[in-house]
Amino acid sequence: MSSKEPPAVFFQPTFRLDLPHGRCVGVALPESGVEGDLQLSAALAALPEAERRHLETLPEARRASWAGGRIALRAALKDVGVGAGAVPILSTPRGAPVLPAGARGSISHKESLAVALAARGEVDPGAWRLGIDIERVVPGKLDISKRVLRPDELAFLPPPGDPRRIEELAFAFSAKEAIFKALDPFVARYVSFQEVAVDRRSDGTAFATLDLRDGSSAAFEVDVLWFRRDDFIITTARVSYS
Repeated sequence: MSSKEPPAVFFQPTFRLDLPHGRCVGVALPESGVEGDLQLSAALAALPEAERRHLETLPEARRASWAGGRIALRAALKDVGVGAGAVPILSTPRGAPVLPAGARGSISHKESLAVALAARGEVDPGAWRLGIDIERVVPGKLDISKRVLRPDELAFLPPPGDPRRIEELAFAFSAKEAIFKALDPFVARYVSFQEVAVDRRSDGTAFATLDLRDGSSAAFEVDVLWFRRDDFIITTARVSYS
């Protein structure tokens, strides 16, 4: 018997999770190289024609993550009973995936992993949307604390050199990105990091406070959850409008 590890299978779901905000599916992405290129070609052949045409317009460096995100979202939608089938999942003018009727969902990707979150909209037909974001917890990354955090958040950030600082920063960036995605269908504008504050709790929840510059913060209810998977931190957000 060969002692070699079996070849990695990319563009296939590597995990499926039922979360309070919906069904989360992760899809492995390849690094560049012959094996990755071959598996990308096979994955593209299985996509709807309109998605394949769109991929041809993207830079090569973005094709694997875009395809992986669509594969993950299509799997998550199928799991919640809103099968997209051969219907293409393209993008809105603001970059969000165009979802089938009766669905809520979001996509994120980072290096070797794409994730998607999906839920049925008709179960709770009110005005709400979902967001998901994935970030890698990597020591030695550029410190982006002053760009991502508000002054009140900076006051509670562990000091440089404390290993907790890296994860707290990754969480804050991920949580705010997930909130932005869920909030965007309502506000249709860029929301800065300074308009949102997040406070992570050890039980997988987080407290989020909006400080939107147009004064509309009170119209929204934000719920944020997070979990670790290997060296990734994944956050999901549900934003409701009243």
